[in-house]
Amino acid sequence: MSRPPDRAKPVRTAKVDERTSLQRYRDADKAQQATSGVGEPPQSLSDAEAGCWRELIALSGSMVLTGADRWRVEMVSRLMATVRSGEFKDFELRSLDRLLGQMGIPLAEFAHPAPGTA
Repeated sequence: MSRPPDRAKPVRTAKVDERTSLQRYRDADKAQQATSGVGEPPQSLSDAEAGCWRELIALSGSMVLTGADRWRVEMVSRLMATVRSGEFKDFELRSLDRLLGQMGIPLAEFAHPAPGTA
């Protein structure tokens, strides 16, 4: 049965438009992340923190770090330097463990030297 001529065709709802906008946002965000790397440590890091930055990049190995990870790498570098200095609080160690876990690097890798380096 055909539609009566006086009824208009259905229009797209706002919900469909929202979903489409969200998908476009996600696609653009993924494209930005894929094209930028972590790069060099920021100038604001101390020498010890910059060393931790480079060590973390080397430890990440096969893991892909993107420009979106720069802030996380900076925070981990600062926390690593603080913990290594010996003057840290419990919440800093927990924060370091949580951030490393989010990056797929367990804290235990820092506690034990790599084979052949001890």
